[in-house]
Amino acid sequence: MKWNENAKVIIENRGLTYADLVSIIGVKTSNDVAQILSGRRNPTPQQLKNLADFLGVKIDDFFTFSAAEPTPLPEELVRAIREQPVKPLGHRYDWSNPGGLRPEVMIYKVLRAERFEDILEVCYQYGIDKVYEVFHSMTHFPSSRSSIERTLGNIQYGIEMAKAEAKADSESNL
Repeated sequence: MKWNENAKVIIENRGLTYADLVSIIGVKTSNDVAQILSGRRNPTPQQLKNLADFLGVKIDDFFTFSAAEPTPLPEELVRAIREQPVKPLGHRYDWSNPGGLRPEVMIYKVLRAERFEDILEVCYQYGIDKVYEVFHSMTHFPSSRSSIERTLGNIQYGIEMAKAEAKADSESNL
């Protein structure tokens, strides 16, 4: 079997579609995914790494895979992937989480969208420590890891400054 045929088996075993993999691989359409997985187009090394990381396999596994034991992804993660691409959450988003996504999935989706306002809101909702925990467990990003690290650092700095100001205000009111 060729690497792409093995990859297709792993993808099918996890219950994913090509549309689910567009942002994971880093292409524009599910047709781009189909071209890569059919062998009509070669993936970049980064695209291959993104796919392997997301599927929880090593790149070598695409070349030595045995389809005997499929390992499905958790259903809530598949559901989260299949939802519409992350939209700006802003004021219209229902933070009560009617879809029942685990906090880690919600934080993951927000970090992948890379919108400062939404990352700030998710830090407020779940706490900066929880957001950092999810961030450090992520293996692939639409742009660069450093941009999210910088955003989280700025938010952390802002929180620390606000706490220091609040403490100074409370001490001056005594």
